[in-house]
Amino acid sequence: MQLHIQDPANPNAPFLHEKILELCQGAMRGGGAFAFVSSDGVKLLLKDEVFKKFAGASKFELVVGIDAITNEKALKALNETSKELPKLDVKVFCHDRFPAIFHPKFCWFRHRTKSYLLTGSGNLTAKGLRGNWEGFGVGELGRDSANALEKQWGDWRQFHESRLKPVDDPAVVARAAQNVRQFRPARRTPEEIEVEAEDAGRGQEKDVQVIPTCDVLIAEIPRSGNRWKQANFRISTFRQFFGAEPGEFRRVVFQHVNADGELGALENRQSVSVKSQNYRFELDAAAGLAYPNNGRPVGVFIRIAPRTFLYRLMMPYDPDYGIVKAILDTQWTGRTDRMRCFSTNTDFLRQAWPNSPLWTTALEVQD
Repeated sequence: MQLHIQDPANPNAPFLHEKILELCQGAMRGGGAFAFVSSDGVKLLLKDEVFKKFAGASKFELVVGIDAITNEKALKALNETSKELPKLDVKVFCHDRFPAIFHPKFCWFRHRTKSYLLTGSGNLTAKGLRGNWEGFGVGELGRDSANALEKQWGDWRQFHESRLKPVDDPAVVARAAQNVRQFRPARRTPEEIEVEAEDAGRGQEKDVQVIPTCDVLIAEIPRSGNRWKQANFRISTFRQFFGAEPGEFRRVVFQHVNADGELGALENRQSVSVKSQNYRFELDAAAGLAYPNNGRPVGVFIRIAPRTFLYRLMMPYDPDYGIVKAILDTQWTGRTDRMRCFSTNTDFLRQAWPNSPLWTTALEVQD
């Protein structure tokens, strides 16, 4: 068995998210159990095109827990996904043996000539799949071991048949309603946070928001014909900032922040490289928008974890566009006929753009 350590501070560390997607490719069947699940976790894994291709043709039996975290929104996402993928069999482990909780995290995949078992600490949540420090091991199984695993899995499911309930079962829904999601703190300015930190330093007990320093890319987005939603970048930016690599299986996740500071849906992207040496990521925020006749769209990307980004797409008519344009005007030193970009960090950006909606939310992977 090979050990993998998911490390949100290490740009070269593996993600549980990517490893599961890698193992499911070409599998004949599979199964797994996770203690907790979130709607964003469902979107990242079960709604990924690679997993959908697998589960569209091959059976996958998924068992999730309901003792904590898993809420009504997560159940809704599971229900919708299982309807889209008829070979995805989702059950919820609903029991009455408290204070014991359902707490496993593993999955297995059977291929024609080999099988894989993945066990670890990460749950089926955005943080478990990409945002937390987690450990997981992957073992390749021979035929006899794979047969024994499938028998044990089947026997366990049969033994607990009465506890394995559909996601829309009334008892399951009622239990999920008790798992209230923690709301994000209200938006505060950097000045308010600084004062609060000073007060805490004088002995007052206050919750202090720690502001991490994250890498930032400010980049003009080229027209690229009528497909500018697929934003092109230089190969150096593609590799060094976004952490993608042509020809390798990696997932890059984006989440847009609108003008009011509201987070959009997770955008789970496979990096795209083509023979023309264009290196692209599709951005949902550009969908339906015409490329401007005057000026260029500018993307501001904050790397909150390896291959994971908050971003704000700025159009020339946006009120704050002049701020990011001024940064490029003063910091770009390349040729005038090139798309301009500037690499910096959140400390610099906060000084230049203190009222940005990007500071509304915590700079971390969120569920």
